[in-house]
Amino acid sequence: MARASMLREIAAERGDSLPGGGGIYDSGSSTEDFEITLAFRSLGYRCVIPRGCHSRTEVMPTMRAWFTQRLRWQFGTLESLLAYGFNRVTWGWKGWTRQGLFHLRFLGQFLLWFVLAHSLMTSGASFPPFILACLAVVYAERLVSVWRVGWRGRLLAALLVPEFLYGVSEGSYLVAAVWKTARRKPLTDWGHI
Repeated sequence: MARASMLREIAAERGDSLPGGGGIYDSGSSTEDFEITLAFRSLGYRCVIPRGCHSRTEVMPTMRAWFTQRLRWQFGTLESLLAYGFNRVTWGWKGWTRQGLFHLRFLGQFLLWFVLAHSLMTSGASFPPFILACLAVVYAERLVSVWRVGWRGRLLAALLVPEFLYGVSEGSYLVAAVWKTARRKPLTDWGHI
């Protein structure tokens, strides 16, 4: 919730201290909710999530729709962060730091699986113990993060194959978003269902 005066302030600052043309929303943004949060924070407002408030999104009916949705979210996040640059608002857990760790987690997981597979193919069951320790940390984090869901979620997270396949799927939209962002190529399919 925001006061009307806050929205008018955002509209007045568009094209000046805030990216975008006139209006409350930056019509060029692929993720208007994230972008307007950056706008509020850039103007000195604090955005809070009330205790007990959880956001939900529609479950996508196909993997293609899921990929399109996640690509838009990731592309829009990178697009907005680039528009606002590197500053006190975009740095930290809600901005560049989170994105960096998100991408590093994917790369680290991919490299660990690659080293593990290479070790198994070249030296049988002999592979560096640190690989298993790193993978254990990655998958323990996954297990802990779904603990509230119940035993079904825990069981699914404990099985490495579904987690690995999900990680690969997740990595595919991360790589695609970075590629599109680097090429300054706009999204053409928003994937509305």
